[in-house]
Amino acid sequence: MEGSKLFTVGKASPKDVGLGIARMDREDMLELGVDPGDVILIEGRSKTATKAMPKKDSSGKGILTVDGLIRNNAGAGIDKQVEVSKWRSTPANSVRLKTTSGVEIDADSFS
Repeated sequence: MEGSKLFTVGKASPKDVGLGIARMDREDMLELGVDPGDVILIEGRSKTATKAMPKKDSSGKGILTVDGLIRNNAGAGIDKQVEVSKWRSTPANSVRLKTTSGVEIDADSFS
C-alpha cells in the first residue's frame, strides 16, 4: 500500500487500554504524515481504524502498541507484523438514521 509502513505489534500500556489509540514513535508518525489524533488504518488479517498518538518513551521505531481490542479487530497478535497507513477520509454529503422501530430521520432537516 502506498504511504504505508510495516510495524511490529506491541502490547499497550495499562493506562492506554480501552482508549482506542495506537502509539508509535514520533519519527514513524512523521514518515507516515500522521499528526497526534489523526486516524490510521491498521491491516493485519483484517482491517481496523484507530487514533494515532506518539509514544511517551523511545521504545523503538517500527513498534505499534495497541490494546487487545484493536489487535483483535486487526487480526494481529503481539510481535506480528501489520501494515499502517494514514486514513484518507472525505466529509459525508448526507446522513440518514433509522430507529429500531423503522422511523427514518434525515439529518438535513435539522440544519
